[in-house]
Amino acid sequence: MQLDRLPVEVLELVLAHLSLKDRVAILSSSKALSVTGCSLKLLGEELDITVQEQHLTSFQLWLRNRRWPLGSLKLTASSSSPQASADLLQELLASSVHTLSVTWTGPYVLCSPAAVPAPSLQQLTVTVTGSIEIHSSLSRLASLTTLTLVQSQGSAVPYFTLQPGWLPRSLEALQFVKLCQCPFQPGGDFPEKLQHLGLLFEANYSLGLEAFPTLWRATTQTTSWLPRFGGLISLHLAGSHLEAVPDHLAVLTRLQRLTLRCGVELHGDPWMLPLLGMLQLTFLDLGWRGLERVPDGILRLPKLQVLRLDGNPQLDPIVLPFSRATAPITHLALDLLHVMGSYDELGPLRSLRRLEGFFISEFEYGMAVLRDTLDSLRQAWPGVEVDIVYDYW
Repeated sequence: MQLDRLPVEVLELVLAHLSLKDRVAILSSSKALSVTGCSLKLLGEELDITVQEQHLTSFQLWLRNRRWPLGSLKLTASSSSPQASADLLQELLASSVHTLSVTWTGPYVLCSPAAVPAPSLQQLTVTVTGSIEIHSSLSRLASLTTLTLVQSQGSAVPYFTLQPGWLPRSLEALQFVKLCQCPFQPGGDFPEKLQHLGLLFEANYSLGLEAFPTLWRATTQTTSWLPRFGGLISLHLAGSHLEAVPDHLAVLTRLQRLTLRCGVELHGDPWMLPLLGMLQLTFLDLGWRGLERVPDGILRLPKLQVLRLDGNPQLDPIVLPFSRATAPITHLALDLLHVMGSYDELGPLRSLRRLEGFFISEFEYGMAVLRDTLDSLRQAWPGVEVDIVYDYW
């Protein structure tokens, strides 16, 4: 028997005896979805679905006529027509969806000039392989609190840009992933409620030798906008191609969480000067930055509780200035030496409660070295929870 030929009421009765995963699998491939726009109320308020291009119109019809609330939607679709993405988003904005994640292949239009206000949408994630065209009508999403934009660099298309004034006044968190150009253009102010910003850079290797100079320009231009984010309490700046912490960070004195993970090496002491005025900082991630030492000033930040230094294999824990530390660090992550050594000389870090140690050995008998390292650590910091991640070459 073909389920596609069953009346909607009978199909729903059949689905009632299946697991949620099986319901989604059947309805995702069923013509009932694309032809009759049947009710999917048996799926609950969350839906993760892939819609073929030829079924987009029928899917929009189902969105318009469904008989149950849809709270969360993860949608994967594609089209060569920008208008198709605009029409689909119109239907989604008019629905009851509060959490929307769209993965799209092809040109994508984010909020066409005719976009209607979204009464329920709070979180929006858009991942696009292709171009992204953003319009000022984005500001009409008056309930939106979180926006994440990801543009794949697999195709040679211009990177999207937007004006600060286009962002909804309700926005609290903004994240751009795979940045290879500055996403901002002049126009208006950033929302006053915006407290969390993520800028995750990635080199566009299709540019060949120009990939890293382009990334450096993108990082420099983008971070020059940071002084306009006066209300930030959290900044995730990863993959930057800068050899020092941007001076613009010095004005972000309200920051509580700062991630500077992954990027070119930081050498000497001047790189950390913009951080010394961040007296509210409780979380600092300096992982994978080629550090050979940690300046005393970092360990004296008055509220710092979590410090991540993993991914810096040249950073010798023995020479870390813990004896001069005044920061109330409770959680520390760092690489442990891959050679035999004693950690008895580690200075006191009285507030420490948890240590994440990343241990890499060149030899298969590294487990013996690891045991000696653990014994030394427990003697140096009694009462500290030690969590070891172990691997060998």
